[in-house]
Amino acid sequence: MRPTTSHASQLWQFVWQVLLPAVPRLAWLVLGLVGFFLLNLGFEDELWPHHPRAKQLLIPLLVLSLGALPWLGGHVARQVRRNVQRWWWRRLWQLATIGAYTVAVFSSIMIFSLLLVELISWVR
Repeated sequence: MRPTTSHASQLWQFVWQVLLPAVPRLAWLVLGLVGFFLLNLGFEDELWPHHPRAKQLLIPLLVLSLGALPWLGGHVARQVRRNVQRWWWRRLWQLATIGAYTVAVFSSIMIFSLLLVELISWVR
């Protein structure tokens, strides 16, 4: 009989063996871009002293990068759902997948409309 493991070690095992392998490389790239844009916005005066419109470029790029995260979260939830054993965990991860894709659709519509309004006001 196998000795029981603690909940913390089971959670740690789940994260390392199921969750992290399900995260695609594109998600890590997008998270890196978000960090890059946040650092550029945080140190705007030091990094871009001669480019006053740098903020107008960095903010839409940051918003587009953030817009990709719900889609990638839905992909991760779908991959995790395929790797869990019990039916109730599969149903829970299926619900998380549906929720993530729903948030992704609504946030994409909102981001697209806000960027379109910003582009129209920028052209004028």
